Amino acid sequence: MYPTDEILVARGKYSTLNKERREQIKRAQKIAETMQAIIYKHVATMQTGSPCDFSELQTCMDNMAKTASKLEELIKSMREIEPLAWGE
Repeated sequence: MYPTDEILVARGKYSTLNKERREQIKRAQKIAETMQAIIYKHVATMQTGSPCDFSELQTCMDNMAKTASKLEELIKSMREIEPLAWGE
């Protein structure tokens, strides 16, 4: 009635990876929202002729790159586990 233990373990791993994938997507969305706010702030600053400090935006870009890399790793792992967990 139930799948084998090997299949159940694979499904558990897949589920755990999928949860982490969803968390990373939420992280990417939050970073994008932060970047948007920073950009609007810089546009307002530029209109006054004041200099802009783009270091905060660079930090966001670095964090987005790390998040994208983590997502790639998670998706690769999920694809490797998927055939065992859910069949072909």
